[in-house]
Amino acid sequence: MVKQDKRGAWHVRFIDFDWAGLEGIARYPKSLFDAPRQGWHEEARAGRLMCQQHDTFLLEKLGKVGLLRR
Repeated sequence: MVKQDKRGAWHVRFIDFDWAGLEGIARYPKSLFDAPRQGWHEEARAGRLMCQQHDTFLLEKLGKVGLLRR
């Protein structure tokens, strides 16, 4: 979802319907294999709690390799 506020600033929200849940309550699925080796945050592992920090980590990483343009 992308929205521009009254001041002209853009706000982007990503919605992951496969693994949706409340931060600090929802857990990653047991089928999540070796996520850190695949470039995910070190704490994003099967059965562990989902955190906003993990999504931010991936977005920042994408920006650094040029897939996301600011």
